[in-house]
Amino acid sequence: MDVVIEPTVALDAPLADWLTRVAARVLEGLDAGEDAEACLVLTDDDGIHELNRTWRGIDRPTDVLSFPQQEGDGAFHTPGLLGDIVVSVPTARRVAAAGAHRDRVASDAAWDGPWSLGHELAFLVVHGALHLVGHDHAEPEEEARMRAEEGRIFRDTLTACGPPPNGPDEDGTRTGSDDVTTP
Repeated sequence: MDVVIEPTVALDAPLADWLTRVAARVLEGLDAGEDAEACLVLTDDDGIHELNRTWRGIDRPTDVLSFPQQEGDGAFHTPGLLGDIVVSVPTARRVAAAGAHRDRVASDAAWDGPWSLGHELAFLVVHGALHLVGHDHAEPEEEARMRAEEGRIFRDTLTACGPPPNGPDEDGTRTGSDDVTTP
């Protein structure tokens, strides 16, 4: 999976490298075929806000958007091309601090470790990739299936790639850990 980090996003190089490995492993976990391709774009709140407003009619930033290329009227139907995942790093940082996705993965994937920005970004890549292959969470049955897959792929990905590296705090200083404590 190609990973594009927009110039407005500051991300520690070891975390960016780890996330690139995570993204590739997530594609493997989807069982979408050897030729499966996707692009991960890491952006800021302004960038994702504009996309959310343009494509979904929702006038606020969000954490992740997926743009599948294999479904809908304008689908490209290029074999193996799954689409794009766009993640807002600032929103991911706030969601990580709140711990909402940690709690979701903990219940679905027996995850009981610390939660960091890296964990949150990995979770959002998994979530976005599942949307690229047709998963949804609009109905309770769909949501249950998607959450089960999120947990499985998240757990398998972190087992294969290891935990995220330590990174700098939000202000750019390095503390030795990017773990996010939940209030």
